[in-house]
Amino acid sequence: VFVETLDKCFENVCELDLIFHVDKVHYILNELVMGGMVLETNMSEIITRIEEQNKLEKQE
Repeated sequence: VFVETLDKCFENVCELDLIFHVDKVHYILNELVMGGMVLETNMSEIITRIEEQNKLEKQE
């Protein structure tokens, strides 16, 4: 699920995306796992949360 979500967010994710957008990668991982427990595995729900976060960042 993590790799599929990265692929949707970065459109054909590659190593450079992981290096230059490490903050987004951490945010996506935190949506999946927190405190060692898997919180969410529904990819559409994760992508919805990421899109909401992107909208908030653009407003600032």
